[in-house]
Amino acid sequence: RSVPSGVRPRIRMRNQSGGQHGDRPGRMHRVNSVKTEWLNASVPADQERAARLLQAGELVAVPTETVYGLAADATNPEAVARIFEAKRRPRNHPLIVHLAGADQLPRWAAHVPDWVHTVAERFWPGPLTLLLEKHPRVSPVITGGFLCI
Repeated sequence: RSVPSGVRPRIRMRNQSGGQHGDRPGRMHRVNSVKTEWLNASVPADQERAARLLQAGELVAVPTETVYGLAADATNPEAVARIFEAKRRPRNHPLIVHLAGADQLPRWAAHVPDWVHTVAERFWPGPLTLLLEKHPRVSPVITGGFLCI
């Protein structure tokens, strides 16, 4: 189904089992129930709804430059684990953590070199990826067990 212009989908995964489903003969896997709700990214009330869903541990589909991404509150390991479940993503493939600004880096990185703030302030928002040593309080669920984020 195509997405109407200006409308962004939101997918919510529930923990309840939706039964069994076989994708190949002899192979069964659990299927969770999914509720899809369409939110418009340009409508403030829908932005607030998406934020409340993320804070509640739900998953939200968001547009990126090329595809839709599946988002969760990165501070909630259970919500992050649902991304792996929904996408059938291998647990050792780390996820990206998106930050609103460089002031949030100390929450996620063990050490933030001075040059990082200069680069982040210059290029954010935008397609700049930083790879830093993760802060000890960052869940290994996010990093796929790696020491970087």
